[in-house]
Amino acid sequence: MKSFNEYLDSVGELKRHPTPIYKWAAYKAGIVSFHDSRSAALAVSKNVEQIETEESKEIRKEVYNYNVSIEQSAYESWIKDLRLEYLDMSDNLFRLIFSESYDRAHAYGYDSVAEEFIKIADFANRVLDAAK
Repeated sequence: MKSFNEYLDSVGELKRHPTPIYKWAAYKAGIVSFHDSRSAALAVSKNVEQIETEESKEIRKEVYNYNVSIEQSAYESWIKDLRLEYLDMSDNLFRLIFSESYDRAHAYGYDSVAEEFIKIADFANRVLDAAK
């Protein structure tokens, strides 16, 4: 089975997350003023706050959504290919083994989940063969 990165590469390239763009708000006497730098805001008041601009949030959200769609497409191909390798296995057994594999290894990536799946599937097959 291909590595998960190969599935990602086959669907598209992930975009780098852009650096957030901030403004500085200075609060004084119930009035807020916005500034391009912290030092400019501090010149008005000691009560300042860094705020990400709405445009920056929107751009970062678009990149995030794009990357999620690429990762989702790669995952769908990956899980389909994993299922094709175990066509002789019932859907219920496949889901059960996948669930356990995911619980054990998802923190280390989908390649680790696949490796864990292979180990558990092999064990399950040996148990089922022994039960015959």
